[in-house]
Amino acid sequence: MKKSTSSFFLFNYKMKNKPFKYFLIILFCTIIGCSTRSSYISKEIEKLNRNLPQIVNDVLRIDSLILNRSTNTLSYYYTLMDDSCKDIVINDYDATQKSMAIEIKKSPQMALFKEQKMSFEYYYISNKEKSIVAKVVIKEEMYR
Repeated sequence: MKKSTSSFFLFNYKMKNKPFKYFLIILFCTIIGCSTRSSYISKEIEKLNRNLPQIVNDVLRIDSLILNRSTNTLSYYYTLMDDSCKDIVINDYDATQKSMAIEIKKSPQMALFKEQKMSFEYYYISNKEKSIVAKVVIKEEMYR
């Protein structure tokens, strides 16, 4: 009993200490701010997913977006609707990555995700075989 009472007084003393008090307030606000931003991003992705799938062009359809919080990655899933696309090969992966990173950097619609220093993954899936035929990864440092 004495031990818990002394612990209480130690805590009470530290709470009277202004720097410690301010530290707790800042920590609390930071946690609330981060969770609010994270929750906002989740809601935006849910909103975007409600409008999917959507035809992009004659051969491409965007199906879904998935947020992986543990890796801070947003994944885009596309279906290649033309069967001739099943053997897609990215001839110059580096050039494709750079080009996509430039588009992310220029895009005002990506601002929310860029602020969070997210990585992006683009999966291209064969409509016929339902398997991934290409994947492009854009890390945060590539579009900064």
